[in-house]
Amino acid sequence: MKEKYFDPWEFEKNMEFINTNPLKAKQKFEEYIEQYPNDYYCYPFYASSLIALGHFNKASQIINYAEKNYVKNERIFSKSRKEKFLKESILFSKLKLFLYTGKYKEAHELYLKNKKTLDNLKLHYVFFYCRTQVDKENIKKEEIDSYSYRQMLTYTEEDFKNHIKKHTADYNRFFDEPNKLIFNPDFPLNDVIEEIKKYIPSSKKICNGFYENIYSFKYDECGRVNNSTVNYFKVIVFHNTAKFITMYPSNECENLPYIDLNYMIKDKKEPKIKIKSQIEKFNQRYRRK
Repeated sequence: MKEKYFDPWEFEKNMEFINTNPLKAKQKFEEYIEQYPNDYYCYPFYASSLIALGHFNKASQIINYAEKNYVKNERIFSKSRKEKFLKESILFSKLKLFLYTGKYKEAHELYLKNKKTLDNLKLHYVFFYCRTQVDKENIKKEEIDSYSYRQMLTYTEEDFKNHIKKHTADYNRFFDEPNKLIFNPDFPLNDVIEEIKKYIPSSKKICNGFYENIYSFKYDECGRVNNSTVNYFKVIVFHNTAKFITMYPSNECENLPYIDLNYMIKDKKEPKIKIKSQIEKFNQRYRRK
């Protein structure tokens, strides 16, 4: 009987937690590695869960260990397709780690050395971000062709506020197919934006990207996701800054570090008739069909 050196079902299940519950992902990957230490495919994803939690030194150790030792596993090293996948996963994790630890020059060089591979993984925007950190003077105006690129190069809060209008009820009222992530009409968007600046940047963030931080906030009945009422919203900012990228209602925050803003709801009694009417119209329009 062959020795079992990996469990694909358990591996896939653990990966699902990286975005929704990185602390649990870390725990499950550690249990998995203890049982299957030679499954080197797991190590870059374990490193991603560590990066998400801000455990950068440990993530670096894990990435280096996998890169150094996977060649000893003939099941991987002797099969070019498997080795290619593992190399890409390690490269992916190293790039994330460099960016989150402020090693922009190293990230830029890593990208240039592996540009074809990383472009195939559709990481052009990551390369552009690297350039804004180390090669800003050589970026041409015609290259700035999107909201993300503009904000990377010359951030403005006004641009951010225009960008998130697509998540407001008023903006979506004339669309036959409205956005799936919509703030309720009585959600005090501008007041909330000013309030959350008190908490950003802070240790409450999750690093699930390359240069982004994700903050989760609780605000009861703040909006809808796929026509279901939710009590949380997410704010995405550039790493270690208060430069907002986007903001939207979310149903995936219960297992993430979050900040409770319900103290902002001053009157939880019967709402004014006008506001009640707005909410009723909103609920009627976006109810499940």
